[in-house]
Amino acid sequence: MKNSKNKKKTPEKNLKYVAIAIVMVVLVSVLLFQFFPKYFKQTDPIRETSKPAEEKPEEIPVRKISVKGIEAAEKIGLFLETMESQDSYYWIKECSGQKTDNTQVQMNYWALMAYTGLYDSTNNEQYRQNVFSNWEKISKDDTGASIFLSHQLISFNKKFRSHLDGENKAILDNKIEEMGYDLASGIYEPGPADKAMIKSILARNAYLSLELSGKKTKSILDKADQLLNSAVQDNQAQDVLFSEKNIHEDDCWIKLAQLQKYRITNDETILANVRNYFDMVNFNEISKTILLDNSIPMNILSCSEALIELNEITGDKKYLDDSKEILKAYLVNNWDMQENKICNSDYAVTSRRNSPNLKEDQLSKTFSENAYLIYLLTNEKIRHNTFEWSQ
Repeated sequence: MKNSKNKKKTPEKNLKYVAIAIVMVVLVSVLLFQFFPKYFKQTDPIRETSKPAEEKPEEIPVRKISVKGIEAAEKIGLFLETMESQDSYYWIKECSGQKTDNTQVQMNYWALMAYTGLYDSTNNEQYRQNVFSNWEKISKDDTGASIFLSHQLISFNKKFRSHLDGENKAILDNKIEEMGYDLASGIYEPGPADKAMIKSILARNAYLSLELSGKKTKSILDKADQLLNSAVQDNQAQDVLFSEKNIHEDDCWIKLAQLQKYRITNDETILANVRNYFDMVNFNEISKTILLDNSIPMNILSCSEALIELNEITGDKKYLDDSKEILKAYLVNNWDMQENKICNSDYAVTSRRNSPNLKEDQLSKTFSENAYLIYLLTNEKIRHNTFEWSQ
């Protein structure tokens, strides 16, 4: 009897087992590749080459600027010092450094307002001396400049009156009072070239004289009203700066005059009119460059001042916030400093008029514009505000 264990496998059976083994290997390989693909990635160290690194654009460092109102005011004050002339101050400085138009005593009024604000904010004795130096020239002025520049005298009167002796107080009171009478009596009449801005300033000054004197002299009030109404008509005929909001160039000078009239009449219709205007405009929603590039800079500053006045009258914080936004935009776009070189980095603000594409030699700096900005930056509600932006 033969033993079965000694039976030999046939070739056919061997082939069958090999086929089954191959199938099993393939199935296992497929499963492994499905669940562990990273172990099957083939790399050829000879053929594989690294991709060249993509060139990144050169990053321009962003400079953060942070400055308080009084700090900016003092830096701009350095520019005023460079504008002194033998008799007064130069009015204009070109980017080339050339100074022109020495208008003498009129610039003293602007300097008086600026240095009064600086001294009130810092108690720096040098600013006090500058105030007295300018007042000395103004006190002897008989050109009638105070009829245009009485607002400068008002700020001086509010913050510096206690520093004056009896004689100088009398001179100051006389100058403030005569500006209204000079208008009412016809000693001064606006000329054909005097449009909305000048008429609004004259009307405001007349209302100011009535507020300070405590009198309601009808002839002065009537003259101021006449000037204000004429200013409104002139302004409507001027170019619109921002058509969507119907903003005209001298709007804010008119609003300042209207607010001053409200102070002496308490006419709520006037106040409502001014509030409606600024609520409609909402300077936070408007591209500041539209206004800054297409308007005389002083007109933009008058909007900031009107908003400060409106905040003082109503107590509504949004008007003060809007005023700060205007001043910030003004500094960002116009302040010529090392971090934002526009001209020669002398910390003055430049005048950008009528076109955002002015050449460097067409830009200039005016004494009055910079003095006006100092006056606003040293306001009690602005001087400690921090203005921040990236340049």
